[in-house]
Amino acid sequence: EREREKERERERRRDKMSGLPNFVMVSVPKASHEFEKISRAVGDHARTHKLVIPALRCGTLDDLMAMSDELEKMEDMVESTCKKIGSILFRLVEEQQHNISWRQVLMVGNALVDDFVKEFSWDEAKYAYKKQSCKDLVSSITKDCAEFEEIFRKQFAQFNDVEQSIQSLQKRQGGSLMLRDLSSLVKPEDLVTSEYLSTLLVVIPKYSEKDWFEQYETIMPTPQPPQPPPIVPRSSRKLAEDNEFCLMTVVVLRLVENEFKQASRQLRFVVRDFELAKDGEGAEVNLRNLKREREDLRSDLIVWCRSTFSDAFSGWIHLRVIRLFVEAVLRYGLPAEFCNAVLLPNKGPEDKGFRNALGGLYKNLGTDAMQGGDMDQTDFIAAGVSDAKLYPYVSLTLDLDMSRGAK
Repeated sequence: EREREKERERERRRDKMSGLPNFVMVSVPKASHEFEKISRAVGDHARTHKLVIPALRCGTLDDLMAMSDELEKMEDMVESTCKKIGSILFRLVEEQQHNISWRQVLMVGNALVDDFVKEFSWDEAKYAYKKQSCKDLVSSITKDCAEFEEIFRKQFAQFNDVEQSIQSLQKRQGGSLMLRDLSSLVKPEDLVTSEYLSTLLVVIPKYSEKDWFEQYETIMPTPQPPQPPPIVPRSSRKLAEDNEFCLMTVVVLRLVENEFKQASRQLRFVVRDFELAKDGEGAEVNLRNLKREREDLRSDLIVWCRSTFSDAFSGWIHLRVIRLFVEAVLRYGLPAEFCNAVLLPNKGPEDKGFRNALGGLYKNLGTDAMQGGDMDQTDFIAAGVSDAKLYPYVSLTLDLDMSRGAK
């Protein structure tokens, strides 16, 4: 018992790092005390939970064969949508609650996601299996998830556009003086503007600061009086500096702006284009507005993701249960009397001890080659079995890890 508790603690640590655990759903022909047999067989390797599947309307064998071919693809789409929503939901919540776990964020109704799987109960109100065939139920679930995907794509794109705009503005504000936005550095009183004069902003190498003050008045030829000089004497001031550059002002005649820019470029001085922003239009104001918009979009997206994840996850698990049922019928035939279980392996779904325990219990259901799950899939195509690995019992692995977003 002590060793089992240590193993469970290791599992909890793994789940905290990777997100959520992996389950294995199995189905075998029903017999007396079958669930208890499974529990005893895997007791040292996994925790076992009953899985009750109602009497689904499976249709003809041809219907099941056709459905089995498409079920895995449909489920991949539903799983992908569910994990995208779950991953983004966790990311948005974790921004403000850094120590929160996946299990605290991802809920299905009022249930934790892993508890929802372990205590699965068919939602007859939403998935009316008595009135709809398996095919109809699958179509309904996939249609809902396709709509979720479309809405999610649009909402997340809108949120992402604002986030990228914020990052772009922050990059421009935090870059070098050669590239960054200058609106937070330049004040109206720093600029002299008139019909004949203009203030230019010049970025110079930091090591050239002394040279600049010695040279800027003579960068352009000075005409003889009474013609005014093209550059106003003693008009340059240093507004800012970073590790590489200094930002200078200089007042020149409007008529010689272009000539001044060309002359400066030859001396490795760069004149930055700049227009003083109107009130409410500066980069800092824009950044504040964008951050406010991002927070509003973030709140709306969290609310939508919480609600939609619950529906998408429920649909995914119902679809997985349908797939388990269909493969059991194709494997064992009718009547559909099966013992179904959800197993939580201590060391993961492919643990040899876990698989050998189940394989030994149900070796009578398959060939010797199936005990380890290594038989070629093509040998069982006719039976409608679609798993990459084959076992003498029907087995589907359920990967709840949302940390990768989607597979």
